[in-house]
Amino acid sequence: MGKIRALWHHYPWGILGVVALFVLSGDLAASAAWEMISEGSIRGIYSLYLFVFVFIMFISALILYNFRHRFLRIHSYMRKGNPGARRGILLFLSKPNRPVKINLSSNKLVLSEGDNYLEINKGEQLADFVSRLADSWLRGWNWVQIFRGLIPHATWLEYIFVIYSEESMKFKDDIETLLSLFLYNKAEIIVDGSYDFNIVDSVRDGLRKGVQEGLQRGLQKKDLVIDITGGTKLTSIAGTLYGVEEGILLQYVSTMEPYDLIYYDIFPKLLEFSH
Repeated sequence: MGKIRALWHHYPWGILGVVALFVLSGDLAASAAWEMISEGSIRGIYSLYLFVFVFIMFISALILYNFRHRFLRIHSYMRKGNPGARRGILLFLSKPNRPVKINLSSNKLVLSEGDNYLEINKGEQLADFVSRLADSWLRGWNWVQIFRGLIPHATWLEYIFVIYSEESMKFKDDIETLLSLFLYNKAEIIVDGSYDFNIVDSVRDGLRKGVQEGLQRGLQKKDLVIDITGGTKLTSIAGTLYGVEEGILLQYVSTMEPYDLIYYDIFPKLLEFSH
């Protein structure tokens, strides 16, 4: 009874329409049968045809409604957890929100800021590295989010396309040093200049270039993921629209604990049909 009330609350006109179709179909069928039996008239045959037509339309409506539930419920494609490893990732790099110095020696990495420092041994696992950062004075460092987003893909990544702004390009060497330490496949890090994070066309140019680089390396769009965590609100919007248009998985690392990795696979089957 509770489900019926919920359906009535959300789809009152739909329920009334279904009831009306049932009544109309039943009336047509009864009229057609009576006229054919009692009078044998042609009008009865036409009525029967009309009944069949209405019935087929009703079944077609149910099928389309089923497709609507299968393909158009966007919220059902927003998931938390592991999206499955991808071979290529496109990510937006924001400039660091803290003046962290990065020094690499022969056997360790040292991150420092004023009197604070954190030593990381070479060969440390990416997940352990992220945990170390989260438990230290660096927990509020915005670049931690980048590495959280890489954890599910680290063992499979073949290339990373970093989309820089003019400001974040100044920290290119720092991010590449960190990325190269924790990517098991020694994934290729690709840079193609900087882009204006305040202009949609510029952001789309960066995304388009990143996808082209992946395709040239033998990857398919299903092998890619666009990380919309970094950058600005505009880059997140542009990245989302581009991902939907091209049928590429999207992911986002929540800024609130427990920092869930949220991924979006919007309209996946419709996009498969369009390619």
